[in-house]
Amino acid sequence: MTPLVVASYNIHRGVGLDRRRDLDRIGKVIAEINPDVIGLQEVIRENGVAHADQALYLSSLLGMTVVMGETRAYGAAGIYGNAVLTRLPVLNSLRCDLSCGGREPRCTSSTATSAWAFASAATRWICCPAS
Repeated sequence: MTPLVVASYNIHRGVGLDRRRDLDRIGKVIAEINPDVIGLQEVIRENGVAHADQALYLSSLLGMTVVMGETRAYGAAGIYGNAVLTRLPVLNSLRCDLSCGGREPRCTSSTATSAWAFASAATRWICCPAS
């Protein structure tokens, strides 16, 4: 049986405990884990600057495919939410809005790969063999 490495990481918009935005450092942490699939929370995607599309930057750095689950708009032309990075072929994905009333927007997403289906809810993961 081949092991599957799954992880979850709140990247806090790319800002570390030292209050520095450093996507390369986050990329190194993810590379150390060497996950097949990782769910990222608090991810920003903006056009215009290389580091502004955090999901694309990290997926390119790590050689992974990105699936973005938008929670809300960010700035003039960006989005903010959760991302799944995977080395496995993505078959499909689905985003589900979990927002309630006037509270902060929330969403969850599911991503199906050739071998597994993953559902993320906030920072919790549920995974099961694909049928």
